[in-house]
Amino acid sequence: MKTESKTAGKSPAAYPIRYRGPKLSHDLSSELAAQWGQWSLTDDNLSRRPSLDCGAFPHCDIPRTSFPPHAWQTDVAFLERFLAQGLDLVTRAQEAIWQNMVIPNMINPISPFKTVVPCFN
Repeated sequence: MKTESKTAGKSPAAYPIRYRGPKLSHDLSSELAAQWGQWSLTDDNLSRRPSLDCGAFPHCDIPRTSFPPHAWQTDVAFLERFLAQGLDLVTRAQEAIWQNMVIPNMINPISPFKTVVPCFN
């Protein structure tokens, strides 16, 4: 039995961003960006990028050969910058978790984290 994709024929606007928890204030957001950095990737060719209805593909899984010319997914220079920024983002997140969750709990002997990570017992 063939099932239709839930995203078929729907624009990205049909799936609004749903925030989990309260939205950060501008001051707190600026403070966190100053401490940990932020995503700063820009696309110099944005005006040339085509739009593509990914809903036409099952699970929006578009084969590489189906991307139109000038799509960001096929732009090697853009993808290199995207990957570098993505790796930096993961590194910053790991450092923030380590500094805000692990190190304070190593100092506090009554930490619930110690039961989760046995190496700190």
